[in-house]
Amino acid sequence: MDMRLRKDIFPRRWCDIFCFLLISIFMPPIALFDLVIVVPAIHPPRTFMHNFIFTLGVFFFTNIYGNMIATMLVDTSVDAINLDSVIPRKPHTKGWYTCKHCLRLVPPRSYHCKACKTCILKRDHHCVFTGCCIGHYNFRFFAMFLFYMFIGSALSIGYLTYYMFWVHAKIFRRILSFYKMICPILMTIDGGIWDNVPLIFYNLNVVAVVLSTILLVFHWIPIINGSTSYERRLDYPYGRDLYTNLRSIFGKRMYLVWLSPFLSSELLEDGANWDDEEGMPLVRQSRKRNKRQRKLRRTRRTLSE
Repeated sequence: MDMRLRKDIFPRRWCDIFCFLLISIFMPPIALFDLVIVVPAIHPPRTFMHNFIFTLGVFFFTNIYGNMIATMLVDTSVDAINLDSVIPRKPHTKGWYTCKHCLRLVPPRSYHCKACKTCILKRDHHCVFTGCCIGHYNFRFFAMFLFYMFIGSALSIGYLTYYMFWVHAKIFRRILSFYKMICPILMTIDGGIWDNVPLIFYNLNVVAVVLSTILLVFHWIPIINGSTSYERRLDYPYGRDLYTNLRSIFGKRMYLVWLSPFLSSELLEDGANWDDEEGMPLVRQSRKRNKRQRKLRRTRRTLSE
């Protein structure tokens, strides 16, 4: 099915606006500095390595922002599908329930977001960097955004390290440079703006690598298990085999989606219909699971006696 685009794509909350502007303002200058200043200082222009790293940097940059924008554009709310055409005959037996905020029948694995003011299909969380919820239809773009943010920032750190401490060792290989990286306020009392720019960009890349690493681990574990962040807290993954779990997120052409966010990849599900076991409401799932566990413990005690 064709993806529906959101009408209001800009962040609404102040924390969302701040985090969105943080990435939008600082990432382009860092990429430009790396490609125009750092890479030519290490690899002579018009050589193979210069052209290769420059092309790779542009590829990473376009994928970071392309996937970020796609995450913001793609509508993953219940409005993205025609609910009337997918509601089963007995919806409440299939996990459908009435949202107390929207006051309408919504599919299983859908939850209301107070920031977005709507129910989200297979809701994972509300992302402050994009100002929107991550759900069934835009999870692919969010995962690729984190992946390329990590790869791009790590590559930038490697080249900035060589640029500062080897190419310009006389300027940066000083104990004061390390102090300024630890305590950036020292940059105001020593050195000019140009001398401190690499240190500022280095610190920002370190923050980006650490943050993207944490988010990658936190969100890729549910992806591998076929679950979401919310469902992981309930310890009930909707998992199947690894191959199917990945196709559920990245679609039928999952081998190609890492190349560009503009490549289409049809998802396996419509975001509303899941099998009977998965469709059961999470509260009932938890009770049923606890009942099975209590029964298993009683059986073990009986056998031990």
